[in-house]
Amino acid sequence: MWRKYLALSTSAVLASTLLAFAIPAAAQEMSEAEVLKAYGDALGGDMLNNPLNVRWKTKGKDKKTKVVKASEIQGQYAYQVKVKKSHPNPWDVSINNPLVKGLRSGDAVQIMLWARASTPNEASGAGVVQVRLQLIAAPYTGVAESMVTLSENWQLHYVNGIAKQDYKAKDLVLAFNIGKVKQTVEFGQFYVLNKGQNVDLGALPTKSVDLN
Repeated sequence: MWRKYLALSTSAVLASTLLAFAIPAAAQEMSEAEVLKAYGDALGGDMLNNPLNVRWKTKGKDKKTKVVKASEIQGQYAYQVKVKKSHPNPWDVSINNPLVKGLRSGDAVQIMLWARASTPNEASGAGVVQVRLQLIAAPYTGVAESMVTLSENWQLHYVNGIAKQDYKAKDLVLAFNIGKVKQTVEFGQFYVLNKGQNVDLGALPTKSVDLN
């Protein structure tokens, strides 16, 4: 059963109710690989990350992290990061997440992310996160990236891109860079999907969608 793969950790709490979003109750009798395939089928692509095993870890200075209740979203918990002061670069405070599958040149990638700014930046009245699927080491080539504006309400955000070359999973990382401004942001579940070859990016959604 897939539950045996879930550690008693933040990742387990945040992932445990994803099944209700995409796949039937019978998923509890599936293996982890079967569950991930079912996620991808339901979301319209091949799952590149593992939402059953998210290991939240934030790099950088002048930040505070914790898990908070978020009854509005699936899982009912979120990962909160408070950026105490602005930094020169967004990546000076960064949350990095690994992939479990790589990409071929020409593959279309779609990132889906639940996020909000619980305390927006005072100057702009909003939060901001640079979402970037990239090489884990120099030259940090980006595959899909966007500066995403966060409201105080939960929204589903989309970031799309095309792989310009082949990539192994171990060479890629999904980065949520939030260090540019003073703010407090919260992250729910996120999905990285391979949409396949010969995909028109213009046909994929890009507009953020409100929770309700």
